[in-house]
Amino acid sequence: MSQRRRTLFCKREAETAFPPPSRGRDRERGRSFSENAILAGMNTGRARALRATMTDAERVLWRALRCKQLDAMRFRRQQPIGPYVADLYCAAARLVVEVDGGQHAEGADATRDARLAALGYGVLRFWNNDVLGNIEGVIETIRVVVAGRAGPS
Repeated sequence: MSQRRRTLFCKREAETAFPPPSRGRDRERGRSFSENAILAGMNTGRARALRATMTDAERVLWRALRCKQLDAMRFRRQQPIGPYVADLYCAAARLVVEVDGGQHAEGADATRDARLAALGYGVLRFWNNDVLGNIEGVIETIRVVVAGRAGPS
């Protein structure tokens, strides 16, 4: 795919997936519209770097979810959401899927989950060994949650 085509595709995809938030909601959160744009821009480069250095568990789960393999639902990997970068994200269900190894801190994860939930996102967390050892169970759990959150299609 040419660079121009890729740029147009990514731009069109970003416009349809994440319409700009209204200015009123931003003020309620204590941030201006430009601050949200800056946060998203800062995380884009970080997300690209994380896509290149995915863990083995993230790769296994991504292979199972990519290309609409799970009930025709589209997942994105290393998706910037506000100040965070989600490991996997389904926009139709507003579901964040996190694959955690030993490097994750419980307190920071709980704070992040609470902030994402306050913004209307559902969060599923799986340990690396669950993904690597029981991928069918992980996929079935995600399928059930996505079906519950996505609503009628």
